[in-house]
Formats: sequence, C-alpha cells, structure tokens
Amino acid sequence: MTTTGLSNADLWIMFALHDAFRRDAERLARVAARFAGDDPDRRAALLVGWRLFSGELHHHHGVEDNRIWPQARERCGTEALAVLQAMEDEHALVDPAISAVEATFEEPDCASLPDAVEHLVGVLRSHLDHEERYALPVLQQTITPGEWRALSRSVQREMGLKGAATVLPWIMDDLPPRRAQQVLDELPVPMKVLYRYRWNPRYRRTRRWE
Repeated sequence: MTTTGLSNADLWIMFALHDAFRRDAERLARVAARFAGDDPDRRAALLVGWRLFSGELHHHHGVEDNRIWPQARERCGTEALAVLQAMEDEHALVDPAISAVEATFEEPDCASLPDAVEHLVGVLRSHLDHEERYALPVLQQTITPGEWRALSRSVQREMGLKGAATVLPWIMDDLPPRRAQQVLDELPVPMKVLYRYRWNPRYRRTRRWE
C-alpha cells in the first residue's frame, strides 16, 4: 500500500469522537463508583449521559463497520486486512459490554453497575488505542482525502440538523481549545451560529451524569 495523502488533520472527526468517548467513559466510571440507585434525580442524570454516550458509540461503530472499513478493505493487503478484522472483532466485544451496563439499570439498586462499567471502560479504552495506533494508518494508506470528504458529507447528510444539534455540542464538550477550533473551522457559518446560540446553550442546561 502507498500513502494516499490522508493526514491526521483529515481525520479530525475520528480523533474528536474518540476524545468524547474517553471523556464520557471517565465520567461514567466516576458516577458508577458511588451510585447507589436510590436518588431519582441522580439516576435520571446518569441515564441522560449514558443514553447519549452509548447511542453515539453504537452509531460510530456502525459507520465504521458498514462504511469505512469496507471502503478501505478494497485496497488492503493481508496485514491491513487483519487489522480491520481485529477492529470488527473488538466492536463485537464492546457491544455486549454496553448491553451489560444497560441491564444493570433494571436492577433496583444497580448493584452490578460498577463492575459492568469497569469492564466496558477497559474494553473501550483498549479498542480506541488500538484503532488509533493500527487502523487509522490503514485509512491513510487506502482512502484519499476526496473520498474521505465524500464519506463524511454522506454521514452528515444522514444525520441532518436534528442529529447535529445533539452530536456537535457533545463532541465539543470539554474539548481542548485548539481541537475545538479545528472542529468549528469545518462548519458552515449557519451551523456555527446555531451551535453558539442554540445547540450548545441547550446542551449546557441539561443535567447529565451527576
């Protein structure tokens, strides 16, 4: 394989999403460690954070499995194919870990939550590290910048403004200033205005995690 010119800057959305997943995994672990399940308000805040985190994680893995990895696989050699297969295998470990956490919310006291969360966070952190170290370089060697932009635009169209209203503030939450500006630079002016004056204020008003 030869490098196609896809740079780390082109992959900003992947790194931003990974940062968001790591951030929420830390918040989930912190809340789960001291969550007793007997406070309705705290339970509601935890579920708001959990639903967004787990929903975006499921969607992200779906895009990778159904759109990104298949496109890269067409130009892969044997070693790179093994990397992409490993990514799908790791996704198959994350999904049941998510389901295990979800199941604890059916327990009256959520007694199994800390252990289920610890397992999920461990699996997820390992997967994100592996993906950045091994899979993203495969994308850089197999997908051109033009193809990547087309794929990104396709996902954005499917998301629509309603999806962006939820996902963009979530990605930007606690993002380092340089990375946050990088995200904003990619947006058309109308979306920047919506983010600043409507989407982000609404996100900030919502109680989540704790």
